Amino acid sequence: MQEAFEKLKGVDIFSLKSYMEPTGFGSFNGAWVMINEIFVNFFFFLLNAIVGFFSLLIRILEQVDLYSAYKTYVFNGASSIWQGFTASTTNGVGKDSLISMSLLILGIYLFYQYFFSKGSFSRTVLHVCLVILLGFSYFGTIAGTSGGLYLLDTIHNVSKDVSSKISKIEINYDKNKSIKIGDSMSDSYIVETSYKAYIFVNTGQENGKYRNSQDGKEEEFDNSKVLGTSDSNGNFTAVKAKERSDYLDKIGNGANEDGEKNRWVSAIPDFIFIRMFYIIFKIVEAIVLAIPVILIQILNILAQVLVLMMILLFPIALLVSFIPRMQDLIFGVLKVMFSGLAFPAITSLLTLFIFYIEQLVENLVTSGFDGILKTLPSLLLFGLVFKLLVSVASKAMIFFLLWKYKAEIIQFILGSKARMVAND
Repeated sequence: MQEAFEKLKGVDIFSLKSYMEPTGFGSFNGAWVMINEIFVNFFFFLLNAIVGFFSLLIRILEQVDLYSAYKTYVFNGASSIWQGFTASTTNGVGKDSLISMSLLILGIYLFYQYFFSKGSFSRTVLHVCLVILLGFSYFGTIAGTSGGLYLLDTIHNVSKDVSSKISKIEINYDKNKSIKIGDSMSDSYIVETSYKAYIFVNTGQENGKYRNSQDGKEEEFDNSKVLGTSDSNGNFTAVKAKERSDYLDKIGNGANEDGEKNRWVSAIPDFIFIRMFYIIFKIVEAIVLAIPVILIQILNILAQVLVLMMILLFPIALLVSFIPRMQDLIFGVLKVMFSGLAFPAITSLLTLFIFYIEQLVENLVTSGFDGILKTLPSLLLFGLVFKLLVSVASKAMIFFLLWKYKAEIIQFILGSKARMVAND
């Protein structure tokens, strides 16, 4: 499904709809085309509008990189704060500055620790030295850039590289079926919603093929003759209206005499309400699937905002860390910054997990229904509609339960420490 959609990159999403063979003006069959437009393509328009809105929102959110856009400005602000604390524009410490006073207090504290306090003096000294080293190296210069930015950029680049690799991971969930998020989560979302609906309403199946009414064999539904094609540069060329009409007439004409190839594009009333209910349930599925993906993207942006806040507050955390028994504060700030920069990789993994769960649930429902429908031929025509209804309800329930009991699940899999980290 994903590979087929790759050939349609750039297609107008509102071109994904139910198509029918051409009919003459005022003909009886032409009335069914009009009814199909009202009862099917009206809801398809709503589906495409919802999917278009959410896919645009997902695309905007996944391209937001606040860290890259504002890191220099925020770091320069943090450097100014640090220079105010040190009373020096170089990497030294000016006389009567806040840092010099803090170091003096720290020296007195270490003196007291050495002669009067019980405990590990060497550990305390090591901790203090690490804080001092961190403070002066963070605002120093490494590889032609600020030391802090050099370290943060390294983590950021590794995270982006990992995200890119995750996007190319393809996971099999059944025979000849696999899922991957690709370069854009927005495209994956369109594939699972509007594109899959377009395939069903024009073929009666979700595998991109229609069953030939003459010989019962499956044949490929040619998107290039209905929608168009995309070249290697991603430029989409829409098909000519006459070429589309000729193709639809070729495979859909003759249904009244049982001489058609693809009955789903024939101008007859057989599948109108099946299509309508399928699209309605697809609208619900589009909303159910979009919510967790958008939530993850928003969390990613919040993580970037948090990183920028920590960069700005870093000098204050450094100053406070010179206070006895507050040395751990700076390492907590660093942990937040490193975790926030690593979050894009986690985002890609979570999104892949969501699409994987979605496909697993759908496949489980489909395989279960296929066995039942064989014993109930009277429901065979509405089979995929019923499957979609149960599938949507199952996905909504599973996503809700995963969110509600996320902490318990993390603790069960990774332990209580992982639960505390996830809650943070």
